[in-house]
Amino acid sequence: MSKLFAAIGCVLLLLAAITSAAFAARVEGRITTNEVLKDLTELNPSTRITLNGGQFSTLVRKNGDFVIDHVPKGSYLLEIESIEYVYPKIRLDIRDKSIRSTYTLTGNDWQTLGYQLAYPLNITARAPAEYFMVRSGCESLLCWISSFTIICTLCLGLVQAHFYPQTRGFQRRHSLY
Repeated sequence: MSKLFAAIGCVLLLLAAITSAAFAARVEGRITTNEVLKDLTELNPSTRITLNGGQFSTLVRKNGDFVIDHVPKGSYLLEIESIEYVYPKIRLDIRDKSIRSTYTLTGNDWQTLGYQLAYPLNITARAPAEYFMVRSGCESLLCWISSFTIICTLCLGLVQAHFYPQTRGFQRRHSLY
């Protein structure tokens, strides 16, 4: 009797594995060149494609192709993790016999769909990644726009004249005007 239950259990596990594999999809695409990414050799070997923040992931091949196998039905957020370039975020809706891909933005409601993309995916870099901003120098004209700066400058002159009267003669002797 226990052998019969073991056999039935094995058959049920096999059926569950077959049905889950039957509903799993293959997500595939390619990163292509454009004016931002001029050559695929510039692509870092650590560039990864992730679904839902790492639930499924793969690395990009040298020719720009990527494949994620055995992805079950559902909605996923596809992101490309790259050090050098910024890529668009893509929503994937995997159904029984089709995969719909649309652009999405961070902060959008998940029900809101963007522009639809062709499948298999053909993704291009949007911009080079910039991690640091160049600091701008102090614009002297912009400093004088602040009323606080003007008031402090005038008050400092009055305070200096009141508390240090000996500087008045020095200023007169060394003044250019």
